[in-house]
Amino acid sequence: MTIPDHKPKMCNLSITLGCTLKCKMCFHWQCDERTLTRPTINQWKHFLGSLHGKVNPDFTVVFGGGEPLLFPGELLELISFCTRLRFRTVLATSGYTMTHDYARRLAAAGLDIISITLFSIDDRIHDNIRGITGAHQHAMHALDVLSLQNPKMHIAINSIIMKPSLGELLLLADWVNKDKRFPGINFQAVMKPFHTPPIDNWYQTEPYRDLWPDNITEIEDVIDGLIQRKKGGNRISNPVSQLELFKSFFKQPENFVRSSPCNLVNGNFFNINSNGSVTICPYMEPLGSIMEEDFLTLWGSRRNTMAQEKIK
Repeated sequence: MTIPDHKPKMCNLSITLGCTLKCKMCFHWQCDERTLTRPTINQWKHFLGSLHGKVNPDFTVVFGGGEPLLFPGELLELISFCTRLRFRTVLATSGYTMTHDYARRLAAAGLDIISITLFSIDDRIHDNIRGITGAHQHAMHALDVLSLQNPKMHIAINSIIMKPSLGELLLLADWVNKDKRFPGINFQAVMKPFHTPPIDNWYQTEPYRDLWPDNITEIEDVIDGLIQRKKGGNRISNPVSQLELFKSFFKQPENFVRSSPCNLVNGNFFNINSNGSVTICPYMEPLGSIMEEDFLTLWGSRRNTMAQEKIK
């Protein structure tokens, strides 16, 4: 076993890929996990404990999915365990099932960042993208109860630049800027939906075509509006350089298929799936399972070395 010199900075831990929503830009909700064998809470904790001292000092565990709040008890226990290990913790959630009591318990567990995605301040547009009536109301309630908790718990608001919400993004940015409860908003460019096969020109293919802005003038006007607000002091997290890059991406997305090595080869990141398998790339075979091996065994394995070489 050869132990790589580099130490990971982050892992994504997916307790589940299941979800209560039916979002247009994510197909994880189609995952059927009824027959899935999951790690026990002790297996999760044993593996996380095996990371201690072997990862970067500012190591971050991102609890993603799917919707992590489908497993509220396990989630709280794992966040508390990571806090005791001095790992930073991030929770990505729609906020659909958030309650005041659970928000309080997340803060008490030591959660550092909770990330809520909003597509619009118009409930009809947000709900249409989420595929569930009432999703906007639940998200706003989540923001209300979370903002009452420990101020050390950072509330991150995200949105996606895509066709269904394009006309609402400037209004959303203005709304966040006026609400001093939140540090700001971060925008992402729409990408190929999760849990879909890797295909070229996905944005020209059904059923994803409706996500892709087809009016380049409109997309540039919206992004220029975000840039203008950013330069004017609005609390938009993206640097201007990234917003400018988004315009190039939407104009010629094929130019963003890189011939240079994938950045996953730097060894900074790995993913733990809901069945316990560990991957460094979603399109490659797992390194192994946390139910059978600890971190050092997986990270120092020939499987990891071969995967890194394949990525290069």
